[in-house]
Amino acid sequence: MDFAFPAGLWALLALVPFILLYLIRPRPKQMGIPSLMFFMKHEGANKVTSLFRTFLKDWLFLMQLLLLLLLAFSAARPFTEYSQDVTAENIVFVIDASASMHTKEGPTTRFHLAKEKAKGLVGARNTVILAKEVPLIGIKNENSITTQEYIQSLAPTETPTRLGDSILLAGETLSKGRVIVISDFVNTGGQDPVTARSVVEAKGIAVDFINVAGLDKSNMGIVDLTFGESITAIIANTGSKKQTRTLSAGATRKEITLEPGESDVFSFEEPQGVLKLALEGEDDFKVDDIAYVAGSATSNVSVLLVTNNQSVFLTAALKATGLVTLEVAEPPIVPKERYDIFILHNVDKDEVLPGTLEAIAAHVKEGSVLIAHAQKDSNLFDYKGLNPVTIDGFKDKAKVVVQQVTAFTKDIDFSVIESVPNAQTEGDVYASAAGTPVLVSKPLGAGTTFYFGFIEEASNFKFTPDYPIFWNSLVSFLSGHQEAKRLNYKTGQQLFVGQRTLIKTPAGPVEAASLPLERIGTYAMTGRSYGVSLLNEIESTVNAGASVGQKSTDYQLHTVEETKKYDLDLALLSLALVFVLLEVVFIKMRGDL
Repeated sequence: MDFAFPAGLWALLALVPFILLYLIRPRPKQMGIPSLMFFMKHEGANKVTSLFRTFLKDWLFLMQLLLLLLLAFSAARPFTEYSQDVTAENIVFVIDASASMHTKEGPTTRFHLAKEKAKGLVGARNTVILAKEVPLIGIKNENSITTQEYIQSLAPTETPTRLGDSILLAGETLSKGRVIVISDFVNTGGQDPVTARSVVEAKGIAVDFINVAGLDKSNMGIVDLTFGESITAIIANTGSKKQTRTLSAGATRKEITLEPGESDVFSFEEPQGVLKLALEGEDDFKVDDIAYVAGSATSNVSVLLVTNNQSVFLTAALKATGLVTLEVAEPPIVPKERYDIFILHNVDKDEVLPGTLEAIAAHVKEGSVLIAHAQKDSNLFDYKGLNPVTIDGFKDKAKVVVQQVTAFTKDIDFSVIESVPNAQTEGDVYASAAGTPVLVSKPLGAGTTFYFGFIEEASNFKFTPDYPIFWNSLVSFLSGHQEAKRLNYKTGQQLFVGQRTLIKTPAGPVEAASLPLERIGTYAMTGRSYGVSLLNEIESTVNAGASVGQKSTDYQLHTVEETKKYDLDLALLSLALVFVLLEVVFIKMRGDL
């Protein structure tokens, strides 16, 4: 026992006057006894009474003495120290939920082994972090039962791993306790796990590595796709055994035999829609046996440019895309046929016949796209609901600021607009200038309306190399006709579609403007489909991390003790209160109250 305020022990001096007062006793008074017999009769009783009174006084003295001692010691704020296992209270689990955790281990998988190990190690308060391409805190500071139920519900993703980043995140969420990392230690990016462990341990936090990976796993997989005049798939043997597998691509089949570390290629033409590549046969890792390759769904995009003053810049940019079949119509004569994209630019409002814009609107509601190009009198033009913005004037010169990074705004320098239409909208804004939107889209029925807020005479954008690139990307985006490279993603990447759209995913339909891609498969929406595959040779190298950390079957949780202080002053004061109550009861029983 020690004291936080030793000066409080001076309170023990209060015992000096207390003891002195007790030692001062009244002197006995001499009295005459009238009868010797009377004296003899009561002598025994007087001795017993005197002895009993002395006994009572001694007990009262002891209680008062203890009371003063307790009060004096509590003034010095006594405390004691003890050791406690902090890991029993605070544990952060980093559970690898990446693609390689699908690898077979006997009758089960690595992820199943990880879950069972984690459930057996839960503490009083638990946090679970899932290690994948983007680390995720699943639960935080939950009790053991809730934690076990959550771990049991988990399933692995099909993304690469940033294990080191997940360990650093665990160190940020925990001030004291233990981090337990359960993984196969196939790390594909970010911080190295061993380095991350050292960083967290430098904060005084214990970090344990538990490895669920076995040795000598067999695997042959599709590890990459390259896009050019044709598409080439790269197949590699990333396991430890020679394998012979058959690659199927539609009606085409190719037998491939590879030694460990060898690779082969398979080239094919861009498909219409989505083509599934599959390696037939068995190995220990199935995720990379399949790749989904998306190609353009259509050939050329039909575009009708409606204008009374044709722009050579816009016409040249559209033709340069190589994607469009362009027709030009000059009001009042406008074809009634349906086109994939309608563009209104430099239209004389007095030349537009009644019903012309309504007919275009009907096509848009059935799935076409309308692009309203800003012009000098846009604020006076009645677009019949085809413009996703309303314009009530113009603002001065302003720089264009990108609000959303999409296929048609990424890496584009829109420069400055000399005169900005003052627009309001309820649609999705992709870029703005002077606080007013200049690139906007909005659904209309099954189709889309798009606003291009650059008055041609008030902007130098048309002179820049980015101008035709922008129109190529915009037409591709709005029509669903994109280069094959832009239609194919790797798991772990993010899919941006610009506005909230219903997307059919391998896990079911989702409505979103952007989506993390955590499963291989086809992601489809109106007019366009995307192929998503693992395509990561490091993640496919399922034997890579087998030597890191302790094997799950050998691991034992060792205590990490922390010295804690326990204050005794409250306990002493509580005990002093008990003695006060006992003293009152004692005096009451004695008859002095």
